[in-house]
Amino acid sequence: MRIILVIALYCIPFLAFSQSNIRFQNSYFLTGQPIFGVGYEHETTRPYTLGIHFEVGQYAALNQDLISATRQDYSLGGVSVYPEFRLYLNKAYLDGNHRGLFFGAFGQLARLREYNISPQYEQGQNRKGIAAGIGISSGMRIDTEQSPFYFEVLVGAGKSAVHWAEPLAWDDAKKRAAAENRDSEIYRLELAI
Repeated sequence: MRIILVIALYCIPFLAFSQSNIRFQNSYFLTGQPIFGVGYEHETTRPYTLGIHFEVGQYAALNQDLISATRQDYSLGGVSVYPEFRLYLNKAYLDGNHRGLFFGAFGQLARLREYNISPQYEQGQNRKGIAAGIGISSGMRIDTEQSPFYFEVLVGAGKSAVHWAEPLAWDDAKKRAAAENRDSEIYRLELAI
């Protein structure tokens, strides 16, 4: 995780001076999950762009209501990197301004951490894992002539494979985690500026 952050800190200022877009994304307003990210997209005078996006957050959570408090029984969070290819359908790319409807393909590499508590034993388990996957996306980018900003909505889905460093300790936790955990599926619902 430190390596990813160091690369991002060194690359983003350098890339900001090339023909590119730096994007800030937030999935909280759409999904209710605290997922935030930053990305880079290299533009050309062709209908496609190449990009890479970094995000951090909590992908899933399951809370139990107690008499006077709430206890978190399950959580899945981590850091993800998404390389992405996009194809824009609007002819605005001829002047180097990619906007309008686009379709894309992306990859995913994530470092995950999972917390699971067993109601039967009242014990918790932390475990770490690595996920890799691929998917497709679609979205719309809108900009204005007077502002250097653009606004974007993106929807995507895909499949991933997760390798956990250790198995879950309890059978009931495995069943509940399988019902709540989407660690074999990738869902992207993002707002970006």
